[in-house]
Amino acid sequence: MKKINTRLLVTNDGIPMRDACLIVDRNGRVMEICSRLQDADVEAEVIVPGFVNAHTHLELSHLRGIVPSDASGMTAFIQEMIRQRSRVDEAAQFEAMLKADEEMVDEGIVAVGDISNTLASAAIKSKSKIYYHTFVELSGLDPAKAAEITARGIEMVRTFREEFNLPASLSPHAPYSVSSALMTSLLAALYYDDPLTIHVQESDDELQFC
Repeated sequence: MKKINTRLLVTNDGIPMRDACLIVDRNGRVMEICSRLQDADVEAEVIVPGFVNAHTHLELSHLRGIVPSDASGMTAFIQEMIRQRSRVDEAAQFEAMLKADEEMVDEGIVAVGDISNTLASAAIKSKSKIYYHTFVELSGLDPAKAAEITARGIEMVRTFREEFNLPASLSPHAPYSVSSALMTSLLAALYYDDPLTIHVQESDDELQFC
């Protein structure tokens, strides 16, 4: 057991507690919260719950700093993103993902919602200290390919879940990149309690489109 005194404890359950002590087991699990103890093992200023990063693209970590965020509009940004990711060096991609995962751990992030188009990030996520939920992202404007795209996404979800033991579910990319047929097919494939995410209203052009 370890006793950790803190001047301020944020619990997400009521107002923050002052001059509190956390008693944790060897795995860091909180066993008890009490008033400050004289024989504490550690003194801390502030303790907060782990942070949640609700939207990442871990598999695109290698593009950090390569695709300018000030590109002229969303269309130009997406075109440059597609151009750059087609040149992927798998070793460099892996190292960038590993570094990004480690950075999030160091920043106190304990849970992540990660958008994936491939299985590239699966091995890193399966061994991470972070809890990942993978959103397998689908896109396509040809209605005739809706069933094929959905089937491919379902297979990726199965692989994340069964081969890597990672929570995963299907998600549409954005209103402008998903046909009505694909959206219908995707939603029909979801279980009632599967979470999903969607990129929406990210630019003035998209606001006008919506």
